[in-house]
Amino acid sequence: MTPSTFVVRIIRCANGTWQGRIGHTQTGEMRPFQSCLEMIKIMDEFVGTGRQVERETRRDADQWSTSFRG
Repeated sequence: MTPSTFVVRIIRCANGTWQGRIGHTQTGEMRPFQSCLEMIKIMDEFVGTGRQVERETRRDADQWSTSFRG
């Protein structure tokens, strides 16, 4: 995995979580976020690990469903 650098601007804190904007310095792309979880998901998308996790989850689900077939 290639290292990534992010710029996070917290605009406000409401409902016990942060809202703001996150920027990926390698691509120059900026995105708004409404919660810390959303910010982490955006970071995951930028570095590309989200796709790998989706593939692994789908593969595991497929294996699980085939193991219970009669």
